[in-house]
Amino acid sequence: MTAAKRILRKAQRQAYASQRESTAGKIMKASNADTKLFYKLINMQRKTPLTNTKILKLNEKTAEDGPSIMNIWQEHFQQLATPTIEEHFDTEKLQLVEIQNNIIESIEREKGKLWILLRNLYKGMSIKVKWEGQCTEDVMVLQGIQQGAKLSTTLYKCYNNVILDSILKSGLGACIGDIQAPTPTCADDIAVLANSTADAQGILDIVQHHTSRDLVKINPTKSEAVLYNAKGSNISTLQFEDNDINITNETKHLGIKRNEQNRANISERIRTGRATIYSLLGAGLHVRRGFSPMVAYKLWRTYAVPRSIYGLEVMNLLAKEKDMLELAERKILRQIQGLPNNTANMAVYTLVGAEPIAITLDKNVLTFFMNIVRNSGTIECEILRRQIAFSDQRGKDFINRVEKLYQNTI
Repeated sequence: MTAAKRILRKAQRQAYASQRESTAGKIMKASNADTKLFYKLINMQRKTPLTNTKILKLNEKTAEDGPSIMNIWQEHFQQLATPTIEEHFDTEKLQLVEIQNNIIESIEREKGKLWILLRNLYKGMSIKVKWEGQCTEDVMVLQGIQQGAKLSTTLYKCYNNVILDSILKSGLGACIGDIQAPTPTCADDIAVLANSTADAQGILDIVQHHTSRDLVKINPTKSEAVLYNAKGSNISTLQFEDNDINITNETKHLGIKRNEQNRANISERIRTGRATIYSLLGAGLHVRRGFSPMVAYKLWRTYAVPRSIYGLEVMNLLAKEKDMLELAERKILRQIQGLPNNTANMAVYTLVGAEPIAITLDKNVLTFFMNIVRNSGTIECEILRRQIAFSDQRGKDFINRVEKLYQNTI
């Protein structure tokens, strides 16, 4: 029995190695000939295989084959999309529906053609359930709205903008000179900026007022507070819907971790980059066992570097932090080229035509600057104009960094 298991494991390892070599060969061949196929193969390697359930239960029904499972899915969504009439209807839900209908009607009267267009989009709408390449029959949507559709973010902004306008009119929150910036927002991700606990609590109370009026539920446990330059201060707790908001040393906003020192954790960024390239190449990170150096470098630049430096263009990095990033990149480049550790830095970059990560950071800073300048009516552009007018040439403001970069390119 033991010998049979050993033979089986050996056959499995050989099959896996053969498959890996075959995939590596296809990727290297496609890297120069077919860019679309190249990225498709890489994404296939990164994704875990999808596994569908073999048994599905709904109420007292059980399905164990494809057609039966599709029928149960169709029945489930049919129930969701069809209004129900019961003698003992949920009064709270009925009240919610009536309030929502009144809100929609008032918006249609005030906002005009846009909301009428959106209402017409949902008239006669139907959906299908796709399962293992097969689709069910049409299910008419008589109630509810789509989630995850192209208009979802726009529709949410139409609702969320009322809250943001109320916060601006209150005068609470952080200001940069005479420019109000209390709630930087991206889709449904809102950051509250305030110079005092009272202002922050006032903004939270405004949000709570609007959400409770519209019967919208927000989970306060998903919110966190970070205190900047507050050492030795007695900060009272912040509350939302009678729940304390957790005060922590760091939190993540839009994929960027913010801490009390407002500094980037470069060591963690380096680990993220290495983990990304190892997930793509695995043992193939070494030149003798995997992809060619050019293909490995292409994967490094395409997938690992953007994750390592994401969001760093808005932060004022120290020289030693940039050196840490470059040192980590050179180590990776030596590995994928099979070069010894004492190889000259110039040779490490030129042999594969690599670009130092510091140059990539500078390009991101200039790109970010141009994106702000092109949107002249935004708050970001107003803040940039103010920084140009009041910044000290010897300071470390964003505009001074941009000016130095332009001077170095001339």
